[in-house]
Amino acid sequence: MMIYEKKIVKCSQKEVANLFWDIHSWSKIWNPIEQIEMIYDDGFNQEFIMRVWRDKLCETVRVVRFKIENSIFFFTPISPPMMKTHAGSWKFTALSKDLTCIEAHRSYELKSSHSDENFQRNFSNRVLCILEVFKKHFEASQEVPYD
Repeated sequence: MMIYEKKIVKCSQKEVANLFWDIHSWSKIWNPIEQIEMIYDDGFNQEFIMRVWRDKLCETVRVVRFKIENSIFFFTPISPPMMKTHAGSWKFTALSKDLTCIEAHRSYELKSSHSDENFQRNFSNRVLCILEVFKKHFEASQEVPYD
């Protein structure tokens, strides 16, 4: 199965890509993340274990990511419990100096014991929610306080 979502944010491509790469900052923005254990990070390749909440259950997911040009590609050798395979990417396209399109691509296969009836819609909504939370984060960081 495949999922594709996108969102335009008011921020430079470089800042957006850097924040998406900084997985430790994710837990401050995307609150379902409970814990990150970094295994390897050389600035272009990462491996970490993440504890994340989904449907009132805490899941352990191992993630391997690669930064190539304006994209982050990943796969999960230890996928969420209902998935047999899970991989994807974040792509960052500059629309102007301070406007970036974030594209989220996901491919996955469910374990045979799990139904796909609602899963794809829920998974797509979760990816959209992540994009929306980051969009709000970038908007809030650009607000100028009034004196």
